Amino acid sequence: MTKKHVPADLIILDCTLRDGSYAIDYQFTAQDTYLISLGLAKAGVRYIEVGHGTGLGSAKAGKGDSAATDEEYLDAARAGVEGTGARIGMFFIPGIGTMRDLEMAAARKMDFIRIGTNVTEIDQARPFIERAKELGLFVSSNLMKSYAVPIDEFLKVVTRADRYGVDVVAVIDSAGGMMPADVREYVRRLREITQKPIGFHGHNNLHLAVANTLEAVSAGAVFVDSSLQGMGRSAGNAQTEILAVLFEKMGYRTGLDVYKTMDLGERVLKPMMSRSQGVDDISLVSGIAQFHSGFSRIIDDVSRKCRIDPRRLIIEVSEVDRIDVSYGRAERIALKISREAVHPAGASGLWSVGQGVLRRKVYKKPLEQVLAVAREMNSFSKKTGKPSVFSITLSSRKDRTVFPYIRQSPSLVIGNVEASGIRELGDILRALDGKIDWIVLDESIKALRTSGLERVVSKSRFTWYSEQRVLRLSVNVLLAQRHSRKRVLILADRDNVELMVRSLRQQGVTAAGLEGGTLAGVDWKKTGAVISFGLKHARALTPRLAAAISKETNIYAVCPGAYPAPFWDAVVRQGNFVCRVDARCALAAELALVIETHGATGNMGSGEISGVMVVAGGVIGPRGSVVVDSFKTPSRVIGIADGRGGLLTEKEGLPFREHAEKVSHELIRKLYRNDY
Repeated sequence: MTKKHVPADLIILDCTLRDGSYAIDYQFTAQDTYLISLGLAKAGVRYIEVGHGTGLGSAKAGKGDSAATDEEYLDAARAGVEGTGARIGMFFIPGIGTMRDLEMAAARKMDFIRIGTNVTEIDQARPFIERAKELGLFVSSNLMKSYAVPIDEFLKVVTRADRYGVDVVAVIDSAGGMMPADVREYVRRLREITQKPIGFHGHNNLHLAVANTLEAVSAGAVFVDSSLQGMGRSAGNAQTEILAVLFEKMGYRTGLDVYKTMDLGERVLKPMMSRSQGVDDISLVSGIAQFHSGFSRIIDDVSRKCRIDPRRLIIEVSEVDRIDVSYGRAERIALKISREAVHPAGASGLWSVGQGVLRRKVYKKPLEQVLAVAREMNSFSKKTGKPSVFSITLSSRKDRTVFPYIRQSPSLVIGNVEASGIRELGDILRALDGKIDWIVLDESIKALRTSGLERVVSKSRFTWYSEQRVLRLSVNVLLAQRHSRKRVLILADRDNVELMVRSLRQQGVTAAGLEGGTLAGVDWKKTGAVISFGLKHARALTPRLAAAISKETNIYAVCPGAYPAPFWDAVVRQGNFVCRVDARCALAAELALVIETHGATGNMGSGEISGVMVVAGGVIGPRGSVVVDSFKTPSRVIGIADGRGGLLTEKEGLPFREHAEKVSHELIRKLYRNDY
């Protein structure tokens, strides 16, 4: 693009704190708003939109509870941009927001308002546009779902908005389905009929948000929307950081500091995002069909009720109406699809997978399999962003090494191995070191006096866990849920018998324990469940014993491989419910506990920040000291210590408020590394 085509003033309006709130269920706090507004303003962003995703008055209108009120968002943003010249504003949908909401926002020194209406409903915006102008606000008419009417009709709507007195007219690709040529044509035709600045807001359902934004600017738009990390409703928005780089490369003047913008997205926004803004199949279909995700709940409910593919329903509903989707209309279309009993595109309801089977490679040596498991875990870890954790214990069988399969918990990618002996365990540690984030060893290995075994691990992080605690927790939860009204017999060593019986009785389970290796004298007819927890009873578990056990008795084993096969054959033949204890959930809980505790202890400490005493991680400080979230990397103030391990109330803490504010200011200054 030659220099003469470059506009004198191209404005990026960042809507992270408004549109981005959809992605976290409207849970930006006032503190988040302050921090991000401050960073955006210092990075050169001149227009910053804040508040609830659907705009002013949304929480009161039942559109979803937000972490702060409209007033708190405005006050926080105003404090963040103070002295920078940046403007703050909010979104407004007539029928959700009220005139009183608008007047409140203006009274709190809001600079601009963006009034959003469906493209066919511009007249609803007129009184709010006129009142906003009277209040001295800069007003944008955001014509939502601009694509839903022919372009000539769209231009007539713009003419009316122009007549009502708006300062900006914006093309809105609400479903993220417009093509670059569409955007170019809409903006080009707009320039022919209005002298007002033209805006563009796009979504990323087809991964065209950035391309469409560039096309809009090329055709004459000067107000373009974006968000940090692309955070926003549905598949997200054009990414502020990307646009900042692209526009600078193309010679446009935006006033944005590219590096500060990228730092803000990476350091401040990314840790707040529960998920990356990728494109799933529903978002993709919504973009193709130009289906607004605001109607997703209707599609979910109706497709589940009628047992049809929601993607098919989205496509057919959008062919009828892209403006307003009702339950009644969606159900009528769903019933039609059900009667036809045809799947999308006439395809079969099942994918044709052929006769081939992808077979796992068989590894003859345990160390080869260890490395294969580690590679697979790392693949999961990189895709999910979860740390990889490998737990190691000793097998009850000395003739082989056992590899349970890889699994994921909500926070971890987990692999584990039961090694056949200490020598092999050492080899496994050396093979895994540096290839897995965490290696954890069973505490029972300490009893074998393998001094220094943990020192083999130098590149991965290392800690201990308790396999016995995992097994006890698994048994405890299983029996409490399935046998709260039955008599349970625990077969185990003394320590486990005492712990399990006591724990189960506390939960209302009638439990008894047996420590020895003999089962003589047990009244099997009154025993609803048996849990075998150790090896001492292995010889006593015989086919003759199986015949004495009631068919209604459930049998669980922690280490089924340690017991004679004839016993299992007998109880299975006679119809008992026989089950090995599944410890996967308890293992995930145990590993999360030890790893997160390991991290928490690293956050413990006390010291000074800006001359003020601070404590963190549970350390009890003197009354009036400031409690922060982490000693090593503090990012926020938790409260004022009461000197006894608790926090002072707001009233009690008033004498120390200046200390807390001093620490908070220093944490913010460090967050931005003096760049701001």
